[in-house]
Amino acid sequence: MTRDVLATYRVQLHEGFNFYDVAGIAPYLASLGVTHLYCSPYLQAGTGSTHGYDVLDHTRLNAELGGTQGHETMVAALKAAGISHIVDIVPNHMAISSRRNRWWWDVLKNGRLSRYATFFDIDWEPPEPKLADLILMPILGDHYGRVLDRGEITIERNDDELVVTYYEHSLPLSPSSVRDLIEIDGAVDDALERINGDPDALHELLEAQHYRLAYWRTAVQELDYRRFFDINSLVALRQEEPEVFDATHELVLSLIAQGSVDGVRVDHIDGLREP
Repeated sequence: MTRDVLATYRVQLHEGFNFYDVAGIAPYLASLGVTHLYCSPYLQAGTGSTHGYDVLDHTRLNAELGGTQGHETMVAALKAAGISHIVDIVPNHMAISSRRNRWWWDVLKNGRLSRYATFFDIDWEPPEPKLADLILMPILGDHYGRVLDRGEITIERNDDELVVTYYEHSLPLSPSSVRDLIEIDGAVDDALERINGDPDALHELLEAQHYRLAYWRTAVQELDYRRFFDINSLVALRQEEPEVFDATHELVLSLIAQGSVDGVRVDHIDGLREP
């Protein structure tokens, strides 16, 4: 359903105002003469996101907003009220603050061998030799050695795998380094006890990863992935690659094809061509 634009009403979606809430106000908006509803981004974003621009998964509707069922309810209510539907999309970057970004997690785990290594704008051969084939992760609140000596970095169990943990941050271990751990210690619990009690052994393990932990201030000089402006937790996507474009737009294009979405507003479209 499309119609001439007479009046547009924008809604800011978040956990406290979701797809079902929009459905509830659809008749009221129609009575005001609204012809088009403009929604803030609603693909899967970070937990508790109040804006939706920190997308973690371009292939899913945000569960906190009601997921697929909630979206269908909203679309049906808008159509019944005679209101067209526009959505804000964010194809130029992704949030990397959570392991729920499956693509980024896989790159951290497998490095350049990851099937998603070309999805992100990463300089695998930077001027700084020590960062060759590595991703700088400037998440530490102090210099690496001090953080390591204070025992703030640990290896923990998380669901079905071992992860590097630093406060709220989690990063994967490469498969080869996990195998080496088990071969040395014979059991996971023994490996965790040994590594977490020995800063030198932990450093050796971290050196075997596809990323390098660093003090957050080093991002200004050494960061080797393109950010969204100067936000370290938002990594740029290479939309110039057809595979990346297809993967990030598949869901939105399917919603358009089935008539659930009537138009899109592209966030920072200037970043999609020759960034």
